Amino acid sequence: MGIISQWLGVMKMIETHQPVEKVLRRLHGVRQVGPGKWTACCPAHNDRSPSLSIREAEGGKVLLRCWAGCPTAEVLAVLGLTWRDLFPDNGPNVRGKKRPEASRKEQEIRELAARFDQACENAHRRLSVLYRTIGHIFAVNGLEITPEEVEWVKNLPYMELVLDWLLSDDPEVKYAGLQVVGRWLV
Repeated sequence: MGIISQWLGVMKMIETHQPVEKVLRRLHGVRQVGPGKWTACCPAHNDRSPSLSIREAEGGKVLLRCWAGCPTAEVLAVLGLTWRDLFPDNGPNVRGKKRPEASRKEQEIRELAARFDQACENAHRRLSVLYRTIGHIFAVNGLEITPEEVEWVKNLPYMELVLDWLLSDDPEVKYAGLQVVGRWLV
């Protein structure tokens, strides 16, 4: 397959506004290797030869796999995408037929996911303010602290890790962050 025909194939996918288009336009070294299949350099590691496989599955879903072992969540994070970006909305599908409307249960799950994401962002924001404020107070005022407070301050770097967890694209990591935050705030 020539470079021009590969480029035209990629441009055709971009015009269709499918999830695969969101992924392909953010990658480097994209090469179509078959109908609905591409390879590209993985953005999550220093990739010199394409190790990321991209496939458009039935219904317009996008499947990603880094054969060097990078987790899909990490690839998505580097690309600035979320898991939701790998799935089509309720517009026309690849074959031009209208997708059925989401069921009530699917809508409830989406709303729950949105509330979960908002809870993580709120917890992150509040803990960030707390973390910066505590550091500022101790640094500026040279406060004397109890041995219990010393242990708590020693665990502040762990707080940075938990703050990162709250913004993770992996729901399990976010949930772990919320569990830790819950223990801190009780």
